[in-house]
Amino acid sequence: MVNNNTKPVIITGFTAVLLIFMVLIAVWLSSQNQQHDRLLKIDTFRQAAEGIGDMRQAVLRRALLLHEMSSLNDYFDRDDKYQEFTEQAGYFMMARDRLLSLSLGDKDMSQWQETRRWIIANQNGQSEAAQLLLNGRADLGRDMLSESVIPEQQRTLDSLSAIFEYYNLQVAEEFAQAASSQQKAYSFIAILTALALVISAGIIGYVLRTIARIQNDLLKADEAQIANQMKSEFLANMSHEIRTPLTSIIGYSEAALSPGQSRRQRMEGINTIHRNGTHLLSLINEILDLSKIEAGKLELDIMPVSLLEILEDVKNATCIRIQEKNLKCGIKFKYPLPKVVSTDPLRLKQVLLNLVNNAIKFTEQGHVYINVWCERNEEKVFISVEDTGIGIQGDQLSKVFESFTQADKSTTRRYGGTGLGLSLSRRLARMLGGDISLDSELGKGSVFTLSIDTGPLKNEGFIYRSNASKPEIVDIGVNEMPVLNGKVLLVDDVEDNRKLISFFIRKTGAQVEMAENGQQALEKLLRSDYDLVLMDMQMPVMDGVEATRAIRSRQLSVPVVMLTANAYNKDRLHCEQAGANGFLTKPIANKRLNDVLMQYLKPYDGATENSNPIYSSLLVDEPDLQDIVNKFVYYLPDQINRIENLLSEQAWKDLAYLLHDLKGTAGNMGFADIYDSVSKMDQSLKDEKFDDLGNQFIALKDLIIRVNPGMEVSA
Repeated sequence: MVNNNTKPVIITGFTAVLLIFMVLIAVWLSSQNQQHDRLLKIDTFRQAAEGIGDMRQAVLRRALLLHEMSSLNDYFDRDDKYQEFTEQAGYFMMARDRLLSLSLGDKDMSQWQETRRWIIANQNGQSEAAQLLLNGRADLGRDMLSESVIPEQQRTLDSLSAIFEYYNLQVAEEFAQAASSQQKAYSFIAILTALALVISAGIIGYVLRTIARIQNDLLKADEAQIANQMKSEFLANMSHEIRTPLTSIIGYSEAALSPGQSRRQRMEGINTIHRNGTHLLSLINEILDLSKIEAGKLELDIMPVSLLEILEDVKNATCIRIQEKNLKCGIKFKYPLPKVVSTDPLRLKQVLLNLVNNAIKFTEQGHVYINVWCERNEEKVFISVEDTGIGIQGDQLSKVFESFTQADKSTTRRYGGTGLGLSLSRRLARMLGGDISLDSELGKGSVFTLSIDTGPLKNEGFIYRSNASKPEIVDIGVNEMPVLNGKVLLVDDVEDNRKLISFFIRKTGAQVEMAENGQQALEKLLRSDYDLVLMDMQMPVMDGVEATRAIRSRQLSVPVVMLTANAYNKDRLHCEQAGANGFLTKPIANKRLNDVLMQYLKPYDGATENSNPIYSSLLVDEPDLQDIVNKFVYYLPDQINRIENLLSEQAWKDLAYLLHDLKGTAGNMGFADIYDSVSKMDQSLKDEKFDDLGNQFIALKDLIIRVNPGMEVSA
C-alpha cells in the first residue's frame, strides 16, 4: 500500500520546485535592473569623455589660432583668425554645458572643478593676448603668449587629458563589472535550474514508484482478467496524465535558462508551471485518498459545519472556470434548510468540487446549476449538480462509478482524466452516510445527486423563506477582498515560507512581523501586542505546539492559528489541546489565508473595498518598466510602517529624509496622487505644523492601500 508520507514528500518537492523558480525570476529581474543601471552609467561616462575631448580640442585650436595671428601682418587676416578664435570659445562653452548637464556624482566632477579655475585664467590670458595681436601690438602679444598663455594652456590641456582618461577608465570598469555581474547571475540561475530539475526527477521517480506499488496492490486485489485489463488501461492513462503536466513543468523550467526570453514569456512559463503542478498534485491526491479508503485508513473529521458556507466555498472555487466558458450558473436553495449539519467539511467539499468541475468540463454551452434541499424525516441533505453537457448513454451509467474507468475511451482521449474522481466521490459519500446517484441522457446533460447524513436535526435551527415554493437562485460571482487593519506575527523556520505568506498578508493592508521559531515568537509577544499569530507546527528550538502552550500559560489571549503540512485529526486535536484557535494546512491557499485574516482582523476604516485603484502613469508609455514599478509597490507597506513609527517617536529629522525620498520615488514611478500626498506632509514638516501630520498620514495610508502595480485597462 502507499506510504502515509507520500503526499507530504510530493507536496514538499513541488513546493520546493515552485519556490526555486520564483527565486529564479527574482534573480533574473534583479540582474536586468543592475545591467540597466550600469548601461546608463556607461553612457553617462562616455558622453562626459566626449565633452572633455571637445573642450580639449577647442583649447588647442584657440592656441594655434593665436600663434597664427602673431605671425600675420595684415589686419584683415588677423581679424579672420580672431573671428575663428571667438567661435572656438563658443564650441568650448557648448561642450562644457553638455558635461554639466550629465548626472555625474561629486567624485566624478571633482577634477573638473579644479581644472575649471585654470581654464578661466587661460581663457582670460588668451583673450588679452588676442586683443594685443588684433590691435597690431605684435611684440607685446608674443611676449604674453610665451610668458603666461602657453604655460597655462599646457597645464589646462594636461588636466583635461587626465579627466578624459579618467572617464574612459570609468567606462571600461563599468563594462567589466557588467560582464562579471551578468556571468554570476547566469551561473546562479543555472545552478538553481539544475537543482529544480534534480528535484523534479526525484519526484517523477517517487511518483512512478508509488504508481508501481499501486499496480502491485491492484494486481493482488483483482482476480479477473477484465479487472487486470482495466488496471492496465488505468496505468497507461495515469502515466499519460502524469507525464503531460511534468512535460510542461520540465520544459518551461529549461526554457527559463534562456537569457533571450522576455519578461512576458518568463511569467507565462511560471504560470504554466504553477498550473500544471497544481493539476499534478490533485491527481496524486486522488490516488492516495483511494488507496487509503481501500486500506481502511482514511479518517473522517465529523464536526458541526454551515452547509451554506461550504457551498459558498465551492462557488468561489469554480466561478472562474464557469465564467471562462460563459455558462449560466447558480445555486438553487429549496427551503427550509438546516443552519448546521454534522459532517466532514473537507471531504464534503472534495466531493462537491469533483461533481461541479466534472459538470463544467463536459459542458460547452447552457448551464450548470446546484440544487440543495433537505429531508428532515430522513435527516439527510441532498445536493444535485445539473448540467447541459454531453450526457451519458444508458448502458454506460453503471460504469462511471467504477475505479479507473470513464464512460468510454473517446471521453478519456478528448477530455482527459484518470477515471478515479467519481469512484472516489461515491466512496466518500457513502462514508458520509449517503450516496451518489446519476440521471443522464446522451447529448442533453446529466444530474448527479449527492446525499449525506446531517446528524440529529431535532434541536438544530432552520433557515426559512416566505416564498418556499420558489427556490432562490444565487448567481455565482467573485468575492471582493476587503482592506484589513491589524498586526500579525508570522512564525515559520523556513525563510521562503515567511516571504510568501507575509507577501499575501501585506496585500490586505495588514502589518506583519516574523519569527523563526517559537522562542522568538514568545519573546516578541511579551514585548508587543498582536492581533493574530500564524504559528508553524514543527520548528527547531521551540515548536509551535510548545510555543502555544507557553503563550496560554502566560495568560496571553492573542488568537493562534497553526500552520502544518500534516493535517490529520490527531494533529488538530494536539493543537487544540495546546490552546490553538484554528488550523491551516500547507500548501496554504491564498483564499483560505484571507478567510482567516478576515476572521481575526478588522476592516480598515480609512479605505473601502470599492475605492478606485491607483495605477502608475509611467507604464502607459514605458510598459517595460513594470519590474521597477512592482518593486516600488512591494516595499510601500514597509515605507508606511517606517513613517508611522517615526511619527509616533516624533523623529522629525529622520521623517523628513524618508518623506523626501518617498516623494521623489513616487513621482518617478508615475504615482502622482502619492507624490502630492507626501508633498503635503513634507511641507507641514517644514512649516512645523506637526498637528496636521496625523490626518495627512491617514490620507496617505488610504492611497497606498489602493495602489495597483499593473497597467490600467480600459473598459
